[in-house]
Amino acid sequence: MSGRSTRRRVAFAVALLFACVGLRTAWAQFNMSGPDGYDPFTYSKRPARWKAPPVPKPFAEDASNRYYTLTDFKPNSKNLKKVTMNCDQRGLPIIVDGKPARFALCYLSRGDLENFAEFWVAARFKTFDCTLMVPRNCTQKIWYYVYGDDKKLLQGDDLGPDRQTAHITLNVEGVRQLVIKTSGNLKTENLRIVWADPILTEARDDE
Repeated sequence: MSGRSTRRRVAFAVALLFACVGLRTAWAQFNMSGPDGYDPFTYSKRPARWKAPPVPKPFAEDASNRYYTLTDFKPNSKNLKKVTMNCDQRGLPIIVDGKPARFALCYLSRGDLENFAEFWVAARFKTFDCTLMVPRNCTQKIWYYVYGDDKKLLQGDDLGPDRQTAHITLNVEGVRQLVIKTSGNLKTENLRIVWADPILTEARDDE
């Protein structure tokens, strides 16, 4: 009887262990799908629970640096209207200061709502260069911002009828989450906004 009783106790303990593991897995899945749970396309300040998307390949490199375009990165989150990459909303090339842009993120403004795109750049880059552009028929002021990990790196309000382009060069060392953002008023609804040649530079470390 004692042997049979021991086997029963062992079987019960094993069954209880499997039940606990199953409950723990189910609870983890429930938590991951909740509002604060794991979402591969949403930035989280808890990197242990965040699966970062892969960084795309560089489009060019030299002896010192590798160069990437932000248009190759998949946005983690965005609020943009009619987004196009490397062309305007009609499919035509983007011209900046009389020259065609190699890469460009183009969208139509949502008026008085924020227009933003958020990218995971994995703290790999040292600089971010870009030319922000609005068309010549822009009659209202456009505000523009760049954020790195929720810290405002840049704010400008000099785009509008008197100035159609603004060149941006920023230090983004250590930045994991890069956000580009513009806003205007109701009269800027459907205004074409372009982030032209948005280039991230990475220092080579394989010498």
